[in-house]
Amino acid sequence: SPMKTAVTASRIGIAAYILPFLFVWYPGVLLQGTAPEIVTACIRSMFTIITIAVAFGGAWFRVKMPLWMSGLMIAAAVCIFLPFSFLNLPSYGVIIGCFAVLYMRSRRMAAG
Repeated sequence: SPMKTAVTASRIGIAAYILPFLFVWYPGVLLQGTAPEIVTACIRSMFTIITIAVAFGGAWFRVKMPLWMSGLMIAAAVCIFLPFSFLNLPSYGVIIGCFAVLYMRSRRMAAG
């Protein structure tokens, strides 16, 4: 139905609203700064936007995400988004772990 498509597109597109804030907090996204700053800013931005899009979209690899996992991924993405460096590594670990769990669930569903 058109309404369901519109709601899903809005949930996935919400990550686009974060991009202007990334430009302000991390000028490396605009390719301003040294090479390590640019690489770090681009990786951080990629993880943040993809994670928020997946978490609000509610599925990954055709596997519906539990609500607690979506909340956990959003919290981890916000921690990456914030400029506090001590939260970055644990947040990356949480996000990679959630993606790995969803990937394994999808493989299990495909196998039988």
